[in-house]
Amino acid sequence: MLDTHANDSVSIIIPTSGNSVYVRRLAEDLRSELQSTQECVEVIILDNRKSLEPSTELREIAQSLGERGRYIHHPLGGKSAALNHAIPEARGDILLFLDDDMRIAPGWLSACLAFFRETPYDLMQGRILPDPADDLSPHEYPMVPTCDKGESRRDFQGLGGGNVGGRARWYQQFPFDERLGVGASGAGEDSKFAHQAQDAGARIGYEPKALVYHPLIPGRATQANFRRSHYLSGKSSLAYRNWGVVRLLWNVTWRWAAYCASRLVRVERSKVQRHEAALFRNLGRLVGTLENRLEREK
Repeated sequence: MLDTHANDSVSIIIPTSGNSVYVRRLAEDLRSELQSTQECVEVIILDNRKSLEPSTELREIAQSLGERGRYIHHPLGGKSAALNHAIPEARGDILLFLDDDMRIAPGWLSACLAFFRETPYDLMQGRILPDPADDLSPHEYPMVPTCDKGESRRDFQGLGGGNVGGRARWYQQFPFDERLGVGASGAGEDSKFAHQAQDAGARIGYEPKALVYHPLIPGRATQANFRRSHYLSGKSSLAYRNWGVVRLLWNVTWRWAAYCASRLVRVERSKVQRHEAALFRNLGRLVGTLENRLEREK
């Protein structure tokens, strides 16, 4: 055990566009975690609604956590802009980020702290599983973001949105790109941050005991939303990586062929969707690359 940061303070940041029902449920989960620890922990409810008026309901949820709860209102820009506003105000040596619709498993907070005290990693990707209360079988496109790399700690490449965290200095050194993320391009802010941090020497690790559950949102479980999500992910990736047009044309062509072939031979649904996801990510990259080229030529 390293245990070189035994007195680290923690800030848990929950950005939200106003999903008060989910935020209240997550706050209740966190209250149980906070009651079982003497650690210096704060929870920041980050209100990113497009309203200049602060939310009384979200403020009350923060206040329900007592002295450990804080409410920050930042309606300008998207999620990345709100995070860049909140991070300098956070008091923690370690910053942890949760999506507002997640549920945390018992022991989540202690697992996060143990990860940073027992390992040399700078950044953490926690485990994300579908909510066991949800029945995914009726939905052809369940659209539940997950991250499951097994039961053991391991090196990890990139970061996947909610249930991530790291030492505050890395987030201070590399602010989120405000062109990316929800409310802007729709995706990619966490991937670009991880790319920059790893290039600068940060180590990212996977912690399976930092477990959260991601619920199914029925309105999002559509093919159109599935395709749009992967298209935006591909397009947003151009902020930190470039592909040539010829290579992207080839990728789109063979991904389209693989997708069509998988449908014709009736392989299992998950394999068809993997080809479909890759097709729309590459399509997003191709369209974005062509748009950028046209913009430069103006």
